[in-house]
Amino acid sequence: MKRSLYVAVVLMLLLKFVMAGAHAPAINLKKRNSATILLVAFSPDGRKFVSSNGKIRDAASGEELQKLEGHVGEVRSAAFSTDGKQIVTMGEDGAVLLWDLE
Repeated sequence: MKRSLYVAVVLMLLLKFVMAGAHAPAINLKKRNSATILLVAFSPDGRKFVSSNGKIRDAASGEELQKLEGHVGEVRSAAFSTDGKQIVTMGEDGAVLLWDLE
């Protein structure tokens, strides 16, 4: 029952972000060390992205800008707010977290 509540909250938050025009494309990628990246979500301006390892990177250079620490396990879903100042994530642990980036 608890997990169902988490899923419902995540869906509502993601729907809110998507309806507001937020960008949350998810694609499968492989890192050089062959670890699978399950999710990549780009900021509305396309300048940065967050991946399932919880790292926010510069899209042009790949430089790590910030590490989102708080989930147990990987990030399973993520979306940037339309102004790019917040990210909502859901982790393997079922937790839904809202991050202020500035």
